Amino acid sequence: MANRVVFIAGSPADLMRSRIVPPQMIDDLRKVSGIPIAEIEEIAQRLECEAGFLADDRLSEIVATCVAGDGERSAATSALMNLRAEHLDQTLQTMQEWREAEPQNAESFSTETLDALRQRLRSLIRVYPAQERARKAARLRAAVGSTVEHVEILCDARPVFNKDRDRIEGLFPVVLLKLQYERQNEQTEVVELVLRPEILRDLLDKCEKARQKLNVLRESIVDWVPGGLGESS
Repeated sequence: MANRVVFIAGSPADLMRSRIVPPQMIDDLRKVSGIPIAEIEEIAQRLECEAGFLADDRLSEIVATCVAGDGERSAATSALMNLRAEHLDQTLQTMQEWREAEPQNAESFSTETLDALRQRLRSLIRVYPAQERARKAARLRAAVGSTVEHVEILCDARPVFNKDRDRIEGLFPVVLLKLQYERQNEQTEVVELVLRPEILRDLLDKCEKARQKLNVLRESIVDWVPGGLGESS
């Protein structure tokens, strides 16, 4: 299960019946159904007690301390990241309809497996305050503006040709700032900007000032609201 689940056709019959479930999701849910219920309950108890904002790496860490198998850890983490308690009945209904759509689906995902999955998901997928705070912080962060995902600063030298373009008469340096960012509509775009030397110096100075201000903000937030610092994951 990816962060953005896209339902794609497993077969023409699935498409006609509108019971389309990604194969990776089926595989993950099958693994979740095999996790011992004691491990599921331990995850839930740990998450209920978590303070502050539950970042993805912290979520993975908690699951890793509770679940033995690597595949099961990944599947449980994906379920916690992508499934919502308010949509759990719909998810289980979709799985039931998918099983009934084709005989081979029922063979590969038995009634016993579905029953085990239902029991585990109802214990695992809850409204965890720390996770809800993190999700709300992510929504608010996205609402502020586009989010930069990757930055590159490239230095190059460009040639200056003579009028006949048969000889290089000189070179001039170029600093290129390349930003990859995610827009509020979740589309990824890239912009490339040429930085003059004086702008580069100004950017370095402003970045250092921003870093200092950010450190002060972090320290102040910890003092104002203990456990209330929401960091980007």
